[in-house]
Amino acid sequence: IITDTHIGATNSNQRIMNAHADMWQELFKLAKENDINHIIHGGDFFDNRQSLQIKTLKHIQDVFIPLMKENSDIQMHIILGNHDILYRNR
Repeated sequence: IITDTHIGATNSNQRIMNAHADMWQELFKLAKENDINHIIHGGDFFDNRQSLQIKTLKHIQDVFIPLMKENSDIQMHIILGNHDILYRNR
């Protein structure tokens, strides 16, 4: 179980995006090493509910999605957090 990755934090700062890339690599490595085939993300996958920067989306396209494809035997379930939904009250 992981939570609060806040992808795109601090205006998609490159240093933080690099740390996220390392975190995803390590997460899938540890899952494989420990025969974990389900990951639950408890919310706040993204940092900003009102807009996603192109840089953030590119990170998902270039880093996260390829890792999901490479590790297709591991399922990830993402629960929406308050930073993941556009309108807090709907």
